[in-house]
This record gives sequence, C-alpha cells and structure tokens, in this order.
Amino acid sequence: MLKCRLVFLKDSWRSEKAHAEHDIYLHLWKHDVHHIATPLSGGDVCDDSVQTTRSQECNAGLQKRIHYRLIILEVGQPLKDYEEAVYLVKFLQQAVEAHGEAWTKAGILHRDVSVDNIVFDPDPPKDDEGNKIHRAFLIYWDLCKYRKELESGPTQATRSGTWQFMSAALLRYPSKRHDVSDDLESFIHIIYWLALRFHDHDLNSVQLESRIHNTFDERWDDNGRDIGGTYKLDLMKSGSPPYNLIDDPAFNWLLEGLADMCQDQYRAAAPELSAFDAAELQRKIG
Repeated sequence: MLKCRLVFLKDSWRSEKAHAEHDIYLHLWKHDVHHIATPLSGGDVCDDSVQTTRSQECNAGLQKRIHYRLIILEVGQPLKDYEEAVYLVKFLQQAVEAHGEAWTKAGILHRDVSVDNIVFDPDPPKDDEGNKIHRAFLIYWDLCKYRKELESGPTQATRSGTWQFMSAALLRYPSKRHDVSDDLESFIHIIYWLALRFHDHDLNSVQLESRIHNTFDERWDDNGRDIGGTYKLDLMKSGSPPYNLIDDPAFNWLLEGLADMCQDQYRAAAPELSAFDAAELQRKIG
C-alpha cells in the first residue's frame, strides 16, 4: 500500500532573474549544509509553455515573473510559535548555523533572513534516551545569490528582502552591497521583534507604538528609492537594546550582548558608511 504523508508545497511567482529554489536546495545539500529543508521536487509551471506574467508589458518598471512550485519534505511550524525563550534561542542558533554553512561551504548568501523564513519541527524525533531533538530550518532561498554575483552590487533601486528585518545599513544606503554582516544583523532584529512581541518589557503603549514604527517600519521615498533605518542605525551604533525585559535577566543579558556586537560592527564599518554619506550628499547637490 502506498504510504501517504504531508509535504509542503510552495507556489510562487519568481523573478526570471532569480535562481530556481529547488536548484539552490540541491546545491546546499550537495555541500552538506545542515538545518535546511529537504527538497523533493520543483520546477516552473507549464501548460503548452512556461506560465509567466504579462504585467511588465504594460509597465516597463515591473519584472517578468515565472510561475514556480517547490515541494519540500518538512512541514515546519512558524518560529513565532516557540514556547519558551530557550527554544527561540536554540532555533535561531540552528538557523545561523545553516546560514553560515551556506556561505562558507556552498558560497551562497540567503539575503532574506526574516521571522517568516525560519521554521521548526512541530513533532521532533527523539534520541535513544527519549529526549526530543529540537530542529529548526532556514527556508525560502528564492532571493539568495552566489558569492560571485554579489560582487556587482545592487542591480535595482528597491531592496530584496523583508523590510522590518533588513540591516540598518541596507535601509539607509540603497547603493550598499548586501553582505554577510547584513544577514547576521537580520537575525538580531528577529530576536528583538519576537522578544518585544511576546515578553514583558519596560515600554508603555505609546512608547511601544513609536518604537515599533521607528525600528521596523520607518520608510520614505527618495526619488524612487525606498529609504529608512535612521533610528535603527542609531540603535545599532548605541550598544543598547531597544528596551529592557522584565523578570528575565538571562534573556535580557543576551539582548545586551547582541547590542554590543552590533556596536562593534558599526564602529568597524564607520569608514565605509561615511563614504556612502559623502556620496549621498554629492548626489543631492548635483
């Protein structure tokens, strides 16, 4: 008898410039990258020919997109459904390991690290002693690029990724190349976001609304380019987390440590960012 089981089907419209995600998964598996999903099948959707959008025929500013489907073995549970802070940290650690191995072993940068792109196994296997083996997966590799592709810098005015979790430097400087450090900062914004949403903190309702907008949603149009990250950039440079947690000293200590790391990174990047500021000023004065 045929054994049936649930699998995950992703139905999307990928940019014709993007890599087919199934091919990326195969490349990652070939290079022994851990904490990623298991690809079963994938490909462009065809009738007599490949299904594509036609909206770009009416608006030259739109990209041509291709109907694409991917099937993976694991049906993960969203990261936001974690039960305790210790599991959140463990799942994020595994996602960081997947990200690191993808870069060092396979030469691939994810470029869309966000809260929706990390899932965990809702029914984890057990070891020989009956303890659950908690597993997380870094998914949605459809915006990734190979190392050699990153050398050419941004190819469009708008950023690829999830705005709320993008690095402050990417939001503030649209001409900046997307680097490993930007993805790593995204992991920190994920933990800031989830801790703010699910854990007791010292912000009142007015402060909370302002902090969410300034840190995660700030955006304005600058001659066709989306710009943001002013407050987020100041926050990253400050060496302090965006709030203090109440009655959870261990988790609060972790947030403070992450804030220190961000401050060190932005101190090291100061010459590069100053050059972007000078170039931006020159662009505005003509």
